[in-house]
Amino acid sequence: ARYCQMTEHAERCEAKINEMLENKQKNVAIMGEANCGKTTVLNQICGFEVKRPSPIVSEAIPVMVASSTGKMIPDYEYYHIDHTKLAAENVSLFEIPAGEIGSKAVEMDLILYVISATMPFSATDISNLEKMPYLPVAIVVNKLDLIESEEDKKETMEYISYIVSRKFNRQVIGILTGTDEPLDDAVISCLGKIDIADSREFRAQYMVYHFKEELLLKLKDGLAAAEDKLKAIKSEQKLAQDSAEQVRLEWESLR
Repeated sequence: ARYCQMTEHAERCEAKINEMLENKQKNVAIMGEANCGKTTVLNQICGFEVKRPSPIVSEAIPVMVASSTGKMIPDYEYYHIDHTKLAAENVSLFEIPAGEIGSKAVEMDLILYVISATMPFSATDISNLEKMPYLPVAIVVNKLDLIESEEDKKETMEYISYIVSRKFNRQVIGILTGTDEPLDDAVISCLGKIDIADSREFRAQYMVYHFKEELLLKLKDGLAAAEDKLKAIKSEQKLAQDSAEQVRLEWESLR
């Protein structure tokens, strides 16, 4: 049964890799911790309100927004929009709830990671970004309008740039605010900086490596379980032998 489960898992992994490599649409994910403004960013990119934010964070589900005939992905709430620029680039947008960042990220060509200007790069933000070293990321600074002073805004952006240069320089390809250029144009510009084919090939190798690590852990668990079972069998055999010897000795004493 364990072998069948591992075989099925390997087949699913292979199918997922092949689908990713052959996919024609460009997948862009909007991610970030809860209440950072992911839905606001999604609506800014689309140019109108696509989705109302869920009043209960735990009930949030992944959202897919496509302006072309993009392949629908199971378990996503699907919206179709008319957006000439996104359609021309065959871009599909995905809003990912905070709790599903790790499981969904590998399917994406670009991550728009949303941070709040009022509390940039929280411990959760840094932890999330460190889990995705293999993915191109654009930092989207949201809630900048809540900072009143221009001097404070400048200091906040300098701090964000400093953190990016010190910790995430290799994976972050841009810092977006929506003030210098519209977010839809900024997204397309970021995609233009990425070699999609090379990025997907690298992610495929990462998935294979991750699968091998997972398989090795499963094999170690299976071996440990087999050893425990063997020890239990030997213990039962020893108890049976001791019991038989005791009966024999009792019989000898009665003769």
